[in-house]
Amino acid sequence: MYKNVKSIKVNSSAITIGLVGAIISAIVSMAAVPLLLLGFEVEISFNYIFNFSADNNGGKLLLLLINPILVFGATYFTTAIVCISYNLVSKFTGGVSYSLSGP
Repeated sequence: MYKNVKSIKVNSSAITIGLVGAIISAIVSMAAVPLLLLGFEVEISFNYIFNFSADNNGGKLLLLLINPILVFGATYFTTAIVCISYNLVSKFTGGVSYSLSGP
């Protein structure tokens, strides 16, 4: 028996996916900060609609620290647009169909 996804909750979906992206970004940043402080060459940039990058160590450290916030915002925005688009299109197409199996 197939089920259809008629709509997706925009805010809760965007928050969930945004937090996943921010957590992954925070883990990567936590690994890069000690390397930067030890003198290793660390390249950091944020590319989404606009571009942030830093050349000096102070700017790199700041960007590493705020990168999870930037990732959350960008991912929230993108996910919200995808959910809103899906909700509009699914009215005409019937949405995604799936089937579950198991006990």
